[in-house]
Amino acid sequence: MDNFKELVKENIDIELNDKQIEQFATFANFLLETNKTINLTAIRDLEGVYIKHFLDSLTLLKATPKDTKSIVDIGSGAGFPGIPIAIVRPDIQITMVESIGKKVSFIEKSIELLNLTNANVVNERAEKLSHLSKFQEKFDVATARAVTSLPELILLCMPMVKKEGIMIAMKNENTEELEMAERVLIGENLKIKKIIPIKILDLNSRQLIIITRI
Repeated sequence: MDNFKELVKENIDIELNDKQIEQFATFANFLLETNKTINLTAIRDLEGVYIKHFLDSLTLLKATPKDTKSIVDIGSGAGFPGIPIAIVRPDIQITMVESIGKKVSFIEKSIELLNLTNANVVNERAEKLSHLSKFQEKFDVATARAVTSLPELILLCMPMVKKEGIMIAMKNENTEELEMAERVLIGENLKIKKIIPIKILDLNSRQLIIITRI
């Protein structure tokens, strides 16, 4: 996509280099080619992949602290937002969590194809990992994109976040979900630190909900 570099600069305020542009092109082609035989995404056109997957994933960086060293991405699917973030921020170690084997295999092949030394994938359900000691309080940031309801997401993600870390939920605008999450937040001694509205091109309005401990 010819104007992707300009769109990222305009919407995310990040300057992509030539290597990153090439990595995104390689990933897009691999995703669309693999999707012909394995159902990875309902988006089947190149522009849709760049806008609805790549650019949308990169909006996470609007809420990611500059000094972040580790991110866990819950329910990564075909690698979103994990792989786009790994491409743009090679200084952050990205751990993607996905329970569906064919998607895990695709992520593994993508990591190898793109030579991403800062990314890995775990084939497991997040419900299990959040109760394992080696994953508890391990990450600076936990995130998820279109996985489950906000209350459930909080319970999945926050056990994996360091005491001073944050959770970033990538959500469509839905005040009802925020109201539903209030009881969980109070019970877990958490709070919504900030909500960042996201509007890109003609996509549906989204928001980044940042949650931290009190």
